Amino acid sequence: MNNWRDDASCAESSPDVFFPDPIRQPMAFKAVQICKTCTVRLECLDYALRNDERYGIWGGMFPSERAALKKQLRKKDK
Repeated sequence: MNNWRDDASCAESSPDVFFPDPIRQPMAFKAVQICKTCTVRLECLDYALRNDERYGIWGGMFPSERAALKKQLRKKDK
């Protein structure tokens, strides 16, 4: 069975790009650019949302963006 991570564009990048130190915040924008080209971006985002990933760039979204999306999705489910 093929894992979505095997096809992820970030697989060949340093984790530091996707989990940047706040002092190195510009690295996070580089991660978002990598995510934009990724064929499994939605699978990555889905994983992050289901697993409550609170750190790093997942599916091309910052933690604050994922938190806002989760809030919207919860409202929609009600």
